[in-house]
Amino acid sequence: VKIDSTITDASGKYLFDSLVAGTYSVQFVKPVGVDFVNQNVGVESTDSDVNPTTGKSDPVVIDTTKPIGDPARNNRDVDAGIKPAYGSIGDFVWTDVNNDGIQVPSELPIPGVKVYLYNGAGTVKLDSAITDANGKYLFDSLLTGTYKVKFVAPTGTIPAKQNVGNDLMDSDANKLGWSQVVTINTALLPSDTLRNNPNVDAGFVPVGSLGDYVWFDTNKDGLQTSGEPAVKGVKVYLINGTTGAKLDSTVTDTNGKYLFDSLLSGSYKVQFVAPKDTNFTTKGTTPTSGLDSNPNATTGLTDAVTIDTSFPLGNAARDNRSVDAGLTVNLGSIAGKTFDDNDKSGTQNAGDTDRSGVKVYLYKETTPGVFVKVDEVVTDSQGNYKFNNLTSANYQVQFNKPTGSTYTTPNVGDDTKDSDANPADGRTGIININTNLPETDLGRNSKYNDAGFTPIPDNCKDEICVPFEIKKVKK
Repeated sequence: VKIDSTITDASGKYLFDSLVAGTYSVQFVKPVGVDFVNQNVGVESTDSDVNPTTGKSDPVVIDTTKPIGDPARNNRDVDAGIKPAYGSIGDFVWTDVNNDGIQVPSELPIPGVKVYLYNGAGTVKLDSAITDANGKYLFDSLLTGTYKVKFVAPTGTIPAKQNVGNDLMDSDANKLGWSQVVTINTALLPSDTLRNNPNVDAGFVPVGSLGDYVWFDTNKDGLQTSGEPAVKGVKVYLINGTTGAKLDSTVTDTNGKYLFDSLLSGSYKVQFVAPKDTNFTTKGTTPTSGLDSNPNATTGLTDAVTIDTSFPLGNAARDNRSVDAGLTVNLGSIAGKTFDDNDKSGTQNAGDTDRSGVKVYLYKETTPGVFVKVDEVVTDSQGNYKFNNLTSANYQVQFNKPTGSTYTTPNVGDDTKDSDANPADGRTGIININTNLPETDLGRNSKYNDAGFTPIPDNCKDEICVPFEIKKVKK
């Protein structure tokens, strides 16, 4: 039965006097936002006497037969301690082996995971913790407010699917490790999950990886050899090994390296895109070495590679760093011959002679219709010349006619024997070099770009001829 009530004064004091002998209990009403501290933890004169849940003290006996001032008659030790009301957020991090986003008994906890507490906006870091041996973490002493939890994915894992089932058993971390906003209300009972939330969990899925290297196979032996350079900027695709669907893509870095990480257990293929003027080297010359080339020379596609995340981190079955591609450079050439067209037929015949020492210029189309000189050579003793190491492009060859000669008539017949130099400027027509063609194809290695020369007649100067003067001779 409630007998009386009062309010504590500015000094926190209260008093019920004029009590007759009997048994009493004092009940305190806690202010909003506070809790009672633990009961009877020390000496009677200084500890708290109220039950933290009910706010009631134990029964107190008042005996008026005792002298005034005796604690049994005038008890001044029925006190109540209060503390700010706090909430908490926890609780569990586990390995989601089957990638379903739900905790099952066979899936193990993950100790040592870093967990951060942020404000509800995710802009201010408030606290941090590390999961214990049982995968547990706890942020306590939280005031009323909104919070977010951020989990740092352990090496070799990615966050599981978020919020796919019962909040007691599912994962609350998104792909970046963030939980949803969690509201804590300390005015509620300690047993209320809106005050003490033990259901902010995170599952992490084991993953593997695929890499690793693209290089120029300069000696064309199909193996990585010291001194052979890495190739930057090669496009690489990750392919589903079963369906053939493209899953991801990347580009090799300055060291020729690429990496597809965060891979679930499964079958994969890698497809490399050969840069312009290159081909893939011979596949699998020494398959067990880890130094050979893996893509098909035609398609750029490797065989299927199985990733098994049940193996330890760094194991080749989980993290495969041996899917490489060697490239060979496709280059073309332009060659031909200069000759003295003695019979002025415009074609090379038995009576014609080789013309050595002729300067020959190579022009390359750098922008549409614009040709820039890129090289020059001089014909050898047999009148031959050759420009090597050409990439795919349009070219022209220009011949510098020897002193006392002019160009013969061009393009009169068999291209392997006639002259190709335009008499107006000494240039050939456009020669297209396509290094993706076989080496034996004239579209890659163009051979018959020739120039024939005829002598300038005595009555001509700078190719301008005048009639001979005809004189009448007396007999």
